[in-house]
Amino acid sequence: MNIPPIEDETILTRTRDIWADIRRERKRQDAEYGGPDHDDRQSFADWMVRIVKQLGKAFVDPFDAATYRQQMVRIAALAVAAIEWCDRREVRDLTVATTEGDE
Repeated sequence: MNIPPIEDETILTRTRDIWADIRRERKRQDAEYGGPDHDDRQSFADWMVRIVKQLGKAFVDPFDAATYRQQMVRIAALAVAAIEWCDRREVRDLTVATTEGDE
């Protein structure tokens, strides 16, 4: 069987679409839950629980591509939120350490 190669531009366009879907989902999550103010009250364990919960929702038998894709986008957006949380926490920790060192 001869499968034609996918053009590079098609791959790039599809990748851009995926990132756009993740950004839209991230904005939706912020609107629903309150953004950084809500996120910063979470622990690393909270993030793991949320991601695992969404992962569980992706497993449907028989396989459903639309459900799977939707859950993968949600998981990716949650992972972005967790990374943002981690980065803000790191900045806060550095700020506190610097301030305490000045005393």
